[in-house]
Amino acid sequence: MRLRSILVLISLLSLAVSAWSQTSVPAPALSKVSSNSNDVAVSGIVLVRDNANTGLGGDVALTHYFMKYLGFTGEADLLKSNYVELREYGFRGGPTFRLFPSSRFQPFARGLFGYSRYKETVTGPNRPYINGFSYILGGGTDIVLVGPLSARLSGDFEDDPSFVGNKTRLLRFGFGLKYSFGIGSH
Repeated sequence: MRLRSILVLISLLSLAVSAWSQTSVPAPALSKVSSNSNDVAVSGIVLVRDNANTGLGGDVALTHYFMKYLGFTGEADLLKSNYVELREYGFRGGPTFRLFPSSRFQPFARGLFGYSRYKETVTGPNRPYINGFSYILGGGTDIVLVGPLSARLSGDFEDDPSFVGNKTRLLRFGFGLKYSFGIGSH
């Protein structure tokens, strides 16, 4: 519950910064964004599990916007935590919603659903990998740097398959770059 509260707080702060940027400081001349644009984002991830357990990972996401504000994202990630020897990777896809696509600050929200496989070797070196359905709910903000290149800040809640009723739930913070290309992109 505490992890979800942190995620909601980050999402609200992201929207507040975006709304402030729309009214306070005009963004530099950005081209109009329309449908049929694509984004590729690569992020480093800091994960938090059970308050004190942290780790690192990476994420690659490809989004195709078939409407100005609505798109479909496919992503793959790889996460690692040394505290409990967690190794996890996943492949997911789902809808992405973005606001202010022609602004310097472009907040987004996404719900991705798919497959995850993980292992915690602290529970025993011979434990098998656990795999199955997983999902990610979250969002963030893309900050246009120059032309089609943006910085990405994101936060997600990840829920992975369970093993004997012990689910793996992670709060992920991402920091990376996004490149937009295709018809109607920056």
